[in-house]
Amino acid sequence: MELKINEPWITSKVRCQNGYAYIDKPFWNAEKQCADHKREYIGKYDGKVFTPNK
Repeated sequence: MELKINEPWITSKVRCQNGYAYIDKPFWNAEKQCADHKREYIGKYDGKVFTPNK
């Protein structure tokens, strides 16, 4: 499966880092009183081919 920018699930929240693709979910951490984020792993991306993990 190739990663295409026009696919509906590709948003500004998808990040590729060191060959892995993640969905970044920012949120406000009320306990720490600062912005924080969690990442959900969605697969591998080698620059040409996207391989989903599910």
